[in-house]
Amino acid sequence: MTRHWNWFNADALGLLRGKYSNKFQALRIGEKAIRRSLQAQLTMLKEDAPILGAYPTMIGEIGIPFDMDGRKAYGWTDGGRHKGNFSSQQRALDASLNATDGPNSLSYTVWTYCPDNMHQWGDMWNMEDLSLWSVDDLRLRSEPSMYQGNADKSSALLLAADRAARSRSTVRLGTTGCFTPGYTSQLSLATISHPANDTQGSIPDVTSFNPWDSAFDFLTDGARAVKAFSRPYPTATVGIPTDIRFDIAKAEFRLVIRVRAEDAPLTFSSATIRPGTPSSHSTVDDPKAEPPATEIFLPIVHFAADRTVGALLDRSRYKQVPPTPDIDIDEEPVRSRSSETLQGISQSPYPPRALQNGLAVAVFASAGRWELDGTRLLWWYPVPRPGEPDYEHSIVIARRGGRIVTAEDCKHQSFWNAYVVVRVTVVSCEPG
Repeated sequence: MTRHWNWFNADALGLLRGKYSNKFQALRIGEKAIRRSLQAQLTMLKEDAPILGAYPTMIGEIGIPFDMDGRKAYGWTDGGRHKGNFSSQQRALDASLNATDGPNSLSYTVWTYCPDNMHQWGDMWNMEDLSLWSVDDLRLRSEPSMYQGNADKSSALLLAADRAARSRSTVRLGTTGCFTPGYTSQLSLATISHPANDTQGSIPDVTSFNPWDSAFDFLTDGARAVKAFSRPYPTATVGIPTDIRFDIAKAEFRLVIRVRAEDAPLTFSSATIRPGTPSSHSTVDDPKAEPPATEIFLPIVHFAADRTVGALLDRSRYKQVPPTPDIDIDEEPVRSRSSETLQGISQSPYPPRALQNGLAVAVFASAGRWELDGTRLLWWYPVPRPGEPDYEHSIVIARRGGRIVTAEDCKHQSFWNAYVVVRVTVVSCEPG
C-alpha cells in the first residue's frame, strides 16, 4: 500500500475474481471512476451474503491510514507547511464510505478510534495509524486547563504521566495486566483536565467546556477528516432504503425509501386476544394509525448554522450563495419548511447543552411531513394499504448557505481547489 491518494486505482476485487482478461482492464482513472469502482466492489461483496442465507450485511472494518504522504499532515515534510492538512485523507475516506452508500445502503463500522493515538506511534499496534482522532491534532490554545501553559500541542498530555514517561519501555495499565509502549490508552475526549498535576495516574473528568467556543469547535477538535466520517444517515426507517447519497462538497443528503404494505404499523386488537395467548401473536393492521417516523441523523459538522461554527467560520469578504438542491425524483417534492433552530438535545451529553446553538437546513420531501428533534430529522409519510403497490418516497436535506467553510479549510486548500470552490459555490478565501 502506497499510503497516497492517487488519480488512478484498480478494481482489485474484480481482478482477483478473474473478471478481466488482463490487468489493464481493471484500471480506473479519475476520482469519479475510482468512486464508482469502490462502490461496485462492495456491491459484489453484498451479493455474496445470500449464499449464507437471508442475513443483513455489515462491513466490519473500513477506514484509511492517516499517515499518508510521509506524514505530511503532521508537519513532518516541507518544513511543516502542510501541518493539519487532511484533505487527501478526507477524499480517501469519503470515497471509501461513499462505496457503502448508493444502492448498496450497507451498514459499517469505521476503523478506528484510538484515544491514545499520537503522530509518532499511530495506533500503538502493528504500525497502523487509522484513528479518527489524535491527541496530537488538538488545536493550540492558551487555556492552562488543557495545555498547562505548554505551547507544544503534542505535550497537551491527555495522559496521566508527562512526556518523559513515554521513554520507558512499558507502562502497566491498572489491573488489566496489559502493557503498551510508554503510553496509557484508557483515555477519551471526556477526560481532558489537569493531567500534569495528577501524579497517581488517574485523570478527573472535565468540569468545564469553556476551552471550546462552540459545539462545532468541540466536536471537531482533534478529529481528522471529520467531514468524511461524520455523515448523515437514516438511523431507523419505515420501509427499505434503496438509495443513500451524501455530497460533502454541497452538504447535501439524499435518501430514497421503498415502502410496502407490510410496513404499516400494527396495533393490538382486544377482540382477537384469547386467554393465555401472547399479545404479540394477535395484531391487526390499523389504517388510522400513523406509522412511526423515519429518523435521519444530521451531523453538526455539516449542517451547523454559522453562529454554531462560531470563531472557526471563514470570515472572508466572499460569502456563499444559498443553493437550491437539484431535485431528480419522480414526484415534485413539497418543500415543507426550513429551520435554523436546534433545541436542546436530550438524552445525549454531547455536544454540551451550553454549546448547542443551531442547525441550518432546507428540506425537500416528496411526501409527508417532517420536524427536527435535536440532530435528528423525523419524517412521516404515507404507507400503502394491503393490496396497493409499493410506494417510493424521497427526501433531500441540504445546508442553507452551502457547505461550511472554516478558516482552516481555506488555509490548507490548494489554488486549484480554491478556484473550483469559487466557481461552484461562490466561496473564496482571502490571501493570508
